Amino acid sequence: MPGQQQWPPQQPPKKKTGLYIGLAAAAVLIVAAIVGGVLALTAKDQLDNKAVATGVQKVLKDSYGIEDVQDVSCPSGQKVEVDKTFECSLKVGGESKKVTIKITKDDGTYEVGRPS
Repeated sequence: MPGQQQWPPQQPPKKKTGLYIGLAAAAVLIVAAIVGGVLALTAKDQLDNKAVATGVQKVLKDSYGIEDVQDVSCPSGQKVEVDKTFECSLKVGGESKKVTIKITKDDGTYEVGRPS
């Protein structure tokens, strides 16, 4: 019969593109979470030597009033252990010096000694 409709109405087949995009996005998020977790766990027990070097330069300038601090270099792989000390090398006015770094808290907070 003309004008007759089928019941239930037929729907066009669904594409699964959205599902695949969703699964891919979920996989990327899971991988990012795993990488972030690994970095967070390994970063907690060691200081970032470049961040310490930047911090040393800032402390010497802001707290000690030493303006001409250059070439600050701190050893990598320093474990965060309260009361542990290590030295960073630097130049003040072109002269080679060292500063002692002392870790004061288990969150990685440290003190910077005077250059010697």
